[in-house]
Amino acid sequence: MTIRLIVLLVLAVLFLTPLSRVVIAALFGKSIGKAALSKQPDNIQLTPTDPSKLRNAARVEAVAAEFRRAGFESAGLFMIPEMPGLSLQLLANRSESMGVAIYDHPVVGVFFDVFSRYTDGGSCTHTTAPATGLKRREDMRVFNCPGASPATLLERARRERSSAGLKSCTTTTVGPEFVAAYAEQMAWMKQRGISRSEVVKVATRKVA
Repeated sequence: MTIRLIVLLVLAVLFLTPLSRVVIAALFGKSIGKAALSKQPDNIQLTPTDPSKLRNAARVEAVAAEFRRAGFESAGLFMIPEMPGLSLQLLANRSESMGVAIYDHPVVGVFFDVFSRYTDGGSCTHTTAPATGLKRREDMRVFNCPGASPATLLERARRERSSAGLKSCTTTTVGPEFVAAYAEQMAWMKQRGISRSEVVKVATRKVA
């Protein structure tokens, strides 16, 4: 299958009618998944930025303020050069070994994660982002909680994560840990690929 055709199919999944997206995903899902993964950077960098560069600075600050009241400290505001338009506020809670990432995305707006990393390489993330339909490593647990408030997401993370083997999380380490987690997940995904069934799930979620 030519690169040009793959690009056309990717666009079709994004912009055609809901039923057409599902049909195309079912027919050409493997190639679409491969093309999508090839566009993703293997690694990312965090470049400091300031609130004036954010699209939704007031919303990001409001969410960050709630986490600060819950014991988190700001670890910086960043842009990710490999993902143009995406800004990221990081916070850390040393006493609870927890990190927070607040995203200002050019398309979907503001969403946020509460995450913990473990000494064995695993992680646990609670996020307000909806489920994508894509698989993750079994030791990288993700709980999707669209619409949850910072307090609700934090309460669930405290209750549902394992407290054994937590890796320290501070304002100094949360950034490098975030970058490392992205690289590990992307390396795993590129090694295994994205299946046809996963692409169909993504298309089906767009229909829903």
